[in-house]
Amino acid sequence: MPPKKTPIYCLVHRDPESSVFRIKYDKNTTIDELRKVIWNEEVEVPKHVKAKDLILYQVDIDLNTQNLKRTTLGNWDANIVNDLGGQVLSPMDTIEEIFPVLANKHIYVIVCVPDVAEFTGIDYQVTTREIKFPTLNFDLENERIDAFRWTDAIER
Repeated sequence: MPPKKTPIYCLVHRDPESSVFRIKYDKNTTIDELRKVIWNEEVEVPKHVKAKDLILYQVDIDLNTQNLKRTTLGNWDANIVNDLGGQVLSPMDTIEEIFPVLANKHIYVIVCVPDVAEFTGIDYQVTTREIKFPTLNFDLENERIDAFRWTDAIER
């Protein structure tokens, strides 16, 4: 019999509370596997953003009552760590290690899609030019620098 799957509720950073989604997982699912499921199935990301680029934060936001964290979700400039008490999740940990007991109607994961600029290639034209310095005339053939006098002695 396959392991029982349990839901965990997630939200993309800066999305409204009504956009909460759930992911079903088993107890051995790693955070990296969770990130891949979110990337494949739940989150609209630009083509150049890979699953490994998603940053998952551990939070505990109760949606049963009106509270400060829930109110902060509506603030577009909210800082996940400072305002929501979030911690970056390590991709190697399992969900069971991080969340041993999950309460109903709580957001436990905030997904941050990074603003990664897409590389579009380099579009420039290579130019060269010659610079002439007509007023400079250096005649250094017979000049010796003190630092190299010892080489003169060796050469003699």
